[in-house]
Amino acid sequence: MKNKSTEHLYQRLLSGDESALVEVYEEYKSEFLNFFKTYDINLESILDIYQESIIVIYQKIIVENYELTSSSLKTYIFGIGKHKVYDYFKKRKSETHLFEALIADNKEYVKDEEPNLYELTLAKNIKLISNSCQDLLKRFYYRGLSIKEIVEQTDYKDENTVKSYKSRCLKKLKELCKS
Repeated sequence: MKNKSTEHLYQRLLSGDESALVEVYEEYKSEFLNFFKTYDINLESILDIYQESIIVIYQKIIVENYELTSSSLKTYIFGIGKHKVYDYFKKRKSETHLFEALIADNKEYVKDEEPNLYELTLAKNIKLISNSCQDLLKRFYYRGLSIKEIVEQTDYKDENTVKSYKSRCLKKLKELCKS
């Protein structure tokens, strides 16, 4: 640990002082958010990642009594955050590939006379997501519009809003297709 206040905060965490966790949350929040803004992630998702990182800190230090020996508390939080960001991108990439595969299968449907089970499931579940999700996904995948073009043609606030909403729509569709 580099300074006495950080060391004291860490010792309070080790002793199970949950108010120290609140202080840790406030101490590193803005710096964490600013650091991860450089990645292509919306602010809401960065905040979720930060909160998940704080939960890991709680689990490791307070519940499991994990001792930091070679890094500072800040370094540990940012390290956890980097792993969470990696998982975020990995998940987003798989969701995008899933929908692209769903769309590719759906385009093949036009060529085939009878839809397969996968295509029927997709067609059924697309109808179950909200109209706004349907519209967004159709604009992006069927019509091939870019995120920027979607912002220009709709009432979405900005590109990050569209990306975030598209991700949530894909997640919902994926959940429906799995069930």
